[in-house]
Amino acid sequence: MNLTLKLRWSLLLTGLFLVPAQAAEVGEGTLYWGNGDSLKGRLISAEGNVLKWAAPELFADPLEIDLSVLSAVRFQQADEDAANDPKEFRITTSDGNVLYGQITAVDAETISFKSKRHGQMTLKKNGVLNLRRSATDELLFQGPNGLDGWAARGTGAKLSDWKELNDGSLQTLKGDTGIYRRMKFPDRCAVEVVLESSRIPDFVLAMGGRVDENPRLEVWGEILICRCGLDFVELQELKEKKVHLHIFTDFKEEVMAVYSSSGKLLGRTDAKGWKPPTSGIIFESVDGDLAIKQLRISSWDGRLPKVLKPGENRVQTTTGSVHYGEVRDFDADGGNLVVAATNEETGEAKNESIPIGTLTHVVLSTEENGTNDEGRTLVSWKDGGYLTGDMVALTHESVSLKVSYSDEPVKCSLSGVRRIRLPNSAKTQIQPDRLFFSGGSLHGNLTVEDHDSAPIRWKPVGGLNATTLVSRGKARFQRGAEPEQLSIDTEAYPDVVFLNDGDVLPCAIERCTKEAIQLRTPVSAVRQIACNQIKAVELGSITRMRQIGFEDADWKRTVGSATRTAEKLAFRGNCPIGNPEVLTGNSVSFKMRWTPQTYGTVTTWLYAEKMKEPEQATPIVFQLGAKQLTITNRPPDQNQRVFFGARGEVQKKDGIAKLQERDADIKMVTRDGKVTVFVNGMEIKSFELNEKGTGSRGFIFDAKISLMSTRSSGFEGRVTDGNARMSPLEITRFGVRSISGTSAAQFINAEARSRTLTIPRFRRDDPPTHVLLAPNGDLLRGRLEEITDESVVFESRLETFRFPRARISAVVWLQEEEATPVSRAETAVQAQLDNGYTLTMTPERMKDGQLMGHSDLLGECRIPAKSIRDLFLGSPDGRQEILSYVSWITSSAPEPQWEKQPDDSGQSSHEHMIGTVADDFELKTFDGGTFRLSDHKEKIVVLDFWASWCGPCVRALPQYVNATAKFDKEEAIFVAVNLEESRERIQEFLTTHNMSPKVAMDRGSVIARRFEVEGIPHSVILGKGNVIQHVTVGAQEGLQAATEKKIADLLKATPAN
Repeated sequence: MNLTLKLRWSLLLTGLFLVPAQAAEVGEGTLYWGNGDSLKGRLISAEGNVLKWAAPELFADPLEIDLSVLSAVRFQQADEDAANDPKEFRITTSDGNVLYGQITAVDAETISFKSKRHGQMTLKKNGVLNLRRSATDELLFQGPNGLDGWAARGTGAKLSDWKELNDGSLQTLKGDTGIYRRMKFPDRCAVEVVLESSRIPDFVLAMGGRVDENPRLEVWGEILICRCGLDFVELQELKEKKVHLHIFTDFKEEVMAVYSSSGKLLGRTDAKGWKPPTSGIIFESVDGDLAIKQLRISSWDGRLPKVLKPGENRVQTTTGSVHYGEVRDFDADGGNLVVAATNEETGEAKNESIPIGTLTHVVLSTEENGTNDEGRTLVSWKDGGYLTGDMVALTHESVSLKVSYSDEPVKCSLSGVRRIRLPNSAKTQIQPDRLFFSGGSLHGNLTVEDHDSAPIRWKPVGGLNATTLVSRGKARFQRGAEPEQLSIDTEAYPDVVFLNDGDVLPCAIERCTKEAIQLRTPVSAVRQIACNQIKAVELGSITRMRQIGFEDADWKRTVGSATRTAEKLAFRGNCPIGNPEVLTGNSVSFKMRWTPQTYGTVTTWLYAEKMKEPEQATPIVFQLGAKQLTITNRPPDQNQRVFFGARGEVQKKDGIAKLQERDADIKMVTRDGKVTVFVNGMEIKSFELNEKGTGSRGFIFDAKISLMSTRSSGFEGRVTDGNARMSPLEITRFGVRSISGTSAAQFINAEARSRTLTIPRFRRDDPPTHVLLAPNGDLLRGRLEEITDESVVFESRLETFRFPRARISAVVWLQEEEATPVSRAETAVQAQLDNGYTLTMTPERMKDGQLMGHSDLLGECRIPAKSIRDLFLGSPDGRQEILSYVSWITSSAPEPQWEKQPDDSGQSSHEHMIGTVADDFELKTFDGGTFRLSDHKEKIVVLDFWASWCGPCVRALPQYVNATAKFDKEEAIFVAVNLEESRERIQEFLTTHNMSPKVAMDRGSVIARRFEVEGIPHSVILGKGNVIQHVTVGAQEGLQAATEKKIADLLKATPAN
């Protein structure tokens, strides 16, 4: 790779986008698209119709996105609470916006403010409803300010029934649920509340939890009533989706008065028998959705509002005084608000100066315009701040909106902003590709094209630029369009090599030694790979071929009636149809669709050896329901009737997939001795593979279907379904591909693999390093010596075998522990190709349709760009769905466990073996002879399973030799059964210790397993007739004397001198 190009690529991915720490606090959040996509990152700016967004964990360059496709930006930062600043007023506009600021100027038409949040702003007086002091002594609560401090109320109600909206308001989408906030009401209190719903609100608002003894508002039908106990007053008929009320309550006088937002008295109740309120303020959603948009609770001085005249304002102060007139001016020097108060008797106007510090509430208008936020930008804060308008500018520090109540745009600092909702005016765009990453996904286009330094780039929905990918975090790019099949000359490259980093390469293995493998591969210039980089090789794996559709002439039906085209199978009744050679991968997918009149089953037979009676195949049965599939592995004639219209029902939900319609995307993946079934992307159930199917590649669809009625549908081979005419059952989008190996390894279940990978204690110092897999699924543990053009040389159980390559399906390199996570360059990507091949490299350029790149292990690499199915960034760890042979990790056999403490003679817990006749066996002996157990039925036989490396064995062996030497050889004999050691090692041991017992060699530990040997030394004493009499594990004290006594007791004789 050109050094300049490599440097440029590295700098592009690692150093292009550095965000200053101080700027990262503002603008960080999540960007949302109108199609539901989302991406965490940082807002840079928005100019015109283009928003710039940085996501350096995934993309080297900031994304430039058309604003019309975006729905919102939500920020992740500390909430700024302007509602608690006593110097600022809460400003409510006629269209429902809520701002905060201090009064700086007033004239006939406008009122100006200075705001921490909005800076300097001038608002039209006729566009402002009222001003309230943000924090006063009389204020008890202002919110809702999110769910903090609220609790569920009502039988079965849960706090999770409610959700916190971005402006801090609370919403529930269900009825029959409640919520309350505990507080102590003063004797007199005022409550202002704004409630909204998608229809006429149906609610209860209660001042205390005593249903018949505390005042409350309820909706009866669409009539709002105020009641306490059995006394009630009708207030008004609700006609709008929004309710804005002022409620004044005197608990001592037992009076509640309810006013509209305009100051009109709706009604009052003075029913007697009130009790002190408990529980605080309660809201209940009776039926349908309900949102608590605004709630203000304060103490009340007992004065009731009056309806304002046109142009009249109301000013209230901390002293309790109320002034009616026109707010005309603000004396900034004196800090006084000037109100032209009108004498009601004379009609004369007189200016009154009211100190700004005493103001609590200023009402400028009661005419609400309602809100219409459609097509507008919305900015919200948790403290209830709320702003809607047309966006003028957006940066990482502020947003400016054009609003109806100001001639100049209102600017908002992004500090404390929870969410910016964008207009999202564009129609949903369908993009074929998809990016999956931690926390979300994106639709878009993955482009592989000529580019100086970054041939692989991503463009999201609405993207105006394509940006380079980086691998600081794990991510997967999935191509939507079916990739072109990677054309591999299987005669030139018949093998597959699996590397530790997850790469899977087609190749031709020329030779393999203990150190390295020599090969040729069409995707790289590499000719040799060290064996410590290899996980497995598959030999002659020519079945790695993708299958699509039903065009292959091998698809045949045996009986029945079904129509086959290149894209579809159409069933009109019972019919099996299959292909004997189609399973050239371990993943099968198809789409199944059926009509409302259709019921029955579809059985898929995997790895069928015969098309008519697939006895050795694995059946997966799909029972068709109205809007569900039930998946079992029982053939149809054994199934309980669960068809639509039948009385039987499946009691267990295991294996049931719920559907929206009568269609389903099915995927079946075989791996580790199981087939896992997915429906619409959800894993439903796994079943054991029938190992008898190993080596077969047949697949069958066997439909057994009927129709509920043919007259009502006019059935003539097809059924009407909506506006379309279709067969009762149709199967489309059929495909077979390989994602994790195609050898017999997929038939090896976890139990068989565990047995193979469990290393006996006597082999732990010299463990096997490889496993051979035969095409029929047999396993052989040992050491790979060599692979040549014609054979595989393998050492197992002290013997060396030379197998023809055709008899070996795969060779697996065993691991003693979990592999160390693969470290990759930040510039590297892993491409998954068709047929399950994968390749990791740093992309450099495109040439003649080939993506060229470099790998530290493989050197120069190349793959056809159109064959790329998926791209992965970051470490491959955890991607079990594509990683092969990751579970072949050895473990040591457990130490022997005593079920009870052995007695002084060392007798162990193998009591179930005592009194049983040992099976006959024959072993070769060290001196070249043969030991057969049945030849010694008339003798006492002492067997000692041992190995030269075992310290306790070295201590026990001479004691057994000495104990048996005192008896006549025609009465008792001793055999030292050595486990899997070479003749040379045994000879060395016997010479060193000057011993010459009869040694039998159990090379495969076959006889040791019969006698349940888990740890050594392990001795067995057999009486006459080869009946097991004693079993001892370990080297006990007094072993020699105890053995002599046991033999003597069995012979009923005294040991000879």
